Amino acid sequence: MGWRTVIVNSQSKLDYKLGFLVIRGVETRRIHIDEIQILLIENLAVSLTGCLLEVRVEKKIKVIFCDSKENDKPIDISKNAELLIQFIPFEINKRGLLCKTAARVEKIANEPDYYEETVTEMAGLEKYLWSLTENL
Repeated sequence: MGWRTVIVNSQSKLDYKLGFLVIRGVETRRIHIDEIQILLIENLAVSLTGCLLEVRVEKKIKVIFCDSKENDKPIDISKNAELLIQFIPFEINKRGLLCKTAARVEKIANEPDYYEETVTEMAGLEKYLWSLTENL
């Protein structure tokens, strides 16, 4: 558990590298991530990397966004932003993606609302494929 409150009040990029919070602005500063308890962002022209957000959750670091236009009043971002807590991986393996897609389509096609139309369309597709193979 950290003990520092880090205040960022100028335009900068916040990143996580080798166990440190790296603040790149006019000058670059590094603070060990285990020392941080609260990250107070007073300037909304700050960018955060995904890696830093992941480590922030893991280390239970509180982040507070303040609006400098309204006397540094904290901003409630829960009304304006939705943070996804479930990671949805990008499928690089096309075969795996196609198999998952085909399974999902098959499940939907067998639902009562779509079953009759699916049978009709599959019969038409089968007929079309047979006509293509006759010319081989």
